[in-house]
Amino acid sequence: MSIAAGDTGLAGPGRPAGLLIRCARCGTHRLAGSTARCRACHEDGGEPVDAGGLVTLHSFTEIHRSFPGFATPVVLGWVDHPSGVRLLCRIDSADATALAPGIRLELIDQVGYDARAGDHGVAYWCRLIPPSAAPGDT
Repeated sequence: MSIAAGDTGLAGPGRPAGLLIRCARCGTHRLAGSTARCRACHEDGGEPVDAGGLVTLHSFTEIHRSFPGFATPVVLGWVDHPSGVRLLCRIDSADATALAPGIRLELIDQVGYDARAGDHGVAYWCRLIPPSAAPGDT
């Protein structure tokens, strides 16, 4: 399936969760929901790529205070995807002391914002990899 010029590539019917767009001309990856043009060669469109899998934690923060209606604490982190794209993820971790830059996390979900409300973009979720499931990855 190709992404047409002007299409943001956000998740929808027939599209995988955790979507990235790979430029058909030069192979550069970008986030779904970002501009429809490649940032490297300015080509329109591209091919959808499932972003699921392992990512590397670059940095993180634990938020303890928020607006009413938002549960705290919440952990947010910048993660590096193997494609070279850096994503901001919510990290599903009850224990932020287990986190450190360089550890491997699993990218588990993508939540598309409601375009009808004027929101555009994607929220990604990550979780710690249990040591028994991926020896040597942490």
